[in-house]
Amino acid sequence: MTSPISNVPPWPVFLHDAGHTGRSASSGPQNHAARWTLRLGDYVRSSPVISEDGTIYVGSWDYHLHAIRPDGSERWQGPTLDHVVSTPALASDGTVYVGSYDQGLYAFGPAGDFKWSFQTGSYIYSSAAIGPDLTVYVGSDDGLLYAINSNSGEPRWTFHTGGRIRSSPALGPDGSVYFASWDGHVYAVSAFDGQERWRCQVAPPIFSSPGTGIAGTVQSSPALDGNGTLYIGSYDGYLYALDATSGERLWRYRTGGPIFSSPAVGSAGIVYIGSDDGHLYGIQGDNGDLRWKLVTGGRVRTSPAVAANGMLYAGSDDGRLYAVDAEAGVGVWEAALGKPIRSSPAIGHDGTIYVGCEDGHLYAIG
Repeated sequence: MTSPISNVPPWPVFLHDAGHTGRSASSGPQNHAARWTLRLGDYVRSSPVISEDGTIYVGSWDYHLHAIRPDGSERWQGPTLDHVVSTPALASDGTVYVGSYDQGLYAFGPAGDFKWSFQTGSYIYSSAAIGPDLTVYVGSDDGLLYAINSNSGEPRWTFHTGGRIRSSPALGPDGSVYFASWDGHVYAVSAFDGQERWRCQVAPPIFSSPGTGIAGTVQSSPALDGNGTLYIGSYDGYLYALDATSGERLWRYRTGGPIFSSPAVGSAGIVYIGSDDGHLYGIQGDNGDLRWKLVTGGRVRTSPAVAANGMLYAGSDDGRLYAVDAEAGVGVWEAALGKPIRSSPAIGHDGTIYVGCEDGHLYAIG
């Protein structure tokens, strides 16, 4: 049974909510029947978000932001930008924010009308977070975290780190903005003025060389549970648990490969994350003990989505979307899409799973 449609968007931002729990109030599908597929022109590495009226917003390598109706027909596509790998973010007033390879953050109205753009100093992989006052927070490869006025598109403040920021910021109830940098640190800064509250080095920095494919140490985005703990993955293969107030490291769990996936947090306190070792993991959030791990056929760089009926969904580089019993770690079904999946799934009000694929399509499943 799915949750009734309300005036709350079912999946408005990356990993569902400001704390990046990845947890939906809707039940997910028990089968992998495809409702529809839509060709978007090129790789779909951006993760979809879903508005109150069911419109799906997702970026593509084809240089556009796409708005798609629940029946799979395209509502509109934004103007030519550059590669869009950033996940869009939906504000309560209907504005859609998305970053681009052309170094800009863009604001569009729900009908596709252009509002403003703001230029950073480099690519934007990071997905925006939106504060209660509608301030927009986003990181850039220029090493800066930006707080941007949503009315004017002008910066309120910036915070400088020592490396690229591809981690998407999470917002805490105490007014903290949490994110990570390729300088190896996880940061907490004040949403009000950008002053640093703490930093924690979780791994030494790794700097990439052109064409090597080597990425920075912390590309994962942080997730908050309801008990003041922050979880984040790292290139060193560890999932870290940090005290959200002080930045103190509470525990770490080592997987068998680098972690690009961002964690999700289930209602039972289990933390879910994927690893380049080809596994999905369920880790006990209070102590870091392994609950289960499930092998896939490729690297897992997507972030899991957790449904209200106890199902977990995640994609893999083997081209399959996996549905897993989130408590037991047992696979329930697999949907073979054919190409690697780097887009993280989103769950609609009616339980439909939306996910992008390297084959250039957006899929609606269930």
